[in-house]
Amino acid sequence: MWKSCTPNPFSDLPTVLVDELMKLTLSYDDGGPSKISDVMLLLISGRLTCLNLCPFDLENEFDLSLKKIGRGCSSPRILRSLTEDMICSIISLNPLLEEVHLKIRTDFEVFRKCQKLRILRFYNRPKIFPFDFFSCYNHADIPIDLSVLSSLRDLETIFVHLFPFISVFTG
Repeated sequence: MWKSCTPNPFSDLPTVLVDELMKLTLSYDDGGPSKISDVMLLLISGRLTCLNLCPFDLENEFDLSLKKIGRGCSSPRILRSLTEDMICSIISLNPLLEEVHLKIRTDFEVFRKCQKLRILRFYNRPKIFPFDFFSCYNHADIPIDLSVLSSLRDLETIFVHLFPFISVFTG
């Protein structure tokens, strides 16, 4: 729908309108899964208060894009890294976020700018063994810095969905 435009036409709109446009765009059914490229201008507008990236298959989109330019990627680790970088960029461009829903991990440091964040939800990706979510945080080179989350004064809920019937919830 909205792929590119300079300057970003959504950057000056009220947050309520940008959030509604995002919901409307995600509810539009054109016969296929939602593509992040279709909503990129909304995502980088800096006006979102609710960010839900769960409807997108980000790693698959990256893989398809790389194949189109002749650089197919067979490494899930590289695809995951590209996806994490993009998610961090989107979050850092939206300091007004109050609610975030993700299917992939990200560095908690990126939430430091989101001082209005109230709800943070992580969902396990069904293709991956459930403990992958936590194991990716247990590497020596990727420490978990929860102090960032403690600095978010409005944070009410941290939700981690592991299995279809088991969830970790704080609130």
